[in-house]
Amino acid sequence: MVLALCGGCFSDPEPVSSSCPAGSPGCPAGETDTSDPDTGTSTSTSTSTGPSTTGTSTSSADDTGDPDTTAATSETDTSGNPNTCGDGVLDDDEECDGTPGCSDRCELESDAYECNPINNAPCPTNFKCSIIEPVPGNVQTLCLPVPGSPLVDGTDAPPPGGIHESNCVYGGAPHDEWCEIGLACAYSSFTNACDVNCCVEFCDLTNPISCAWEADECQPFFQPGIPAGLAHLGWCVRP
Repeated sequence: MVLALCGGCFSDPEPVSSSCPAGSPGCPAGETDTSDPDTGTSTSTSTSTGPSTTGTSTSSADDTGDPDTTAATSETDTSGNPNTCGDGVLDDDEECDGTPGCSDRCELESDAYECNPINNAPCPTNFKCSIIEPVPGNVQTLCLPVPGSPLVDGTDAPPPGGIHESNCVYGGAPHDEWCEIGLACAYSSFTNACDVNCCVEFCDLTNPISCAWEADECQPFFQPGIPAGLAHLGWCVRP
């Protein structure tokens, strides 16, 4: 918008309290008012000079209420959680990070792996990332419904077991979904933490944890030859 200057403003010494319409003689020194009747936008500019400082202020108001004509300043907030994919640290929402078989988006590339048992990503609520082997050598991870949740038929199903709690084997096979998130179902032949079977911790071989049972250590979960992507998966068992 071009600001119309007030002709003859400096010729009138009398103070005027109201804004001076553009083009009107007798405007007070240093003040002009320009109005656009079509848009209802009014801009006033005033300049004042004090003994030692000079200040200039400009205000603009849009009476039409049109958000498209309202000036706004947009800033990018970088104080939130940054995307840490690629830093080699497995975050809660990452299936993998920097390990073989991991994409540049931190997702497991193999179709055999739907999820990561260590952090349960990306399984939704009431689902547990569990390891199954429908036929020998065909290892898979799936997001399976958690027993005792509304997604499982029957109300008599016990809740998933905590660390070193038993009864996670049925049908002649261990079931990780009968253990809490981050836990694997293990036979007593693998750990002294239980008499028959119980739930033990999954762990990351690239960043081993201290196992809850002092005699257990983070050991590889899989034998060599599995699809790339979860070779770093371990569990707390007898070394």
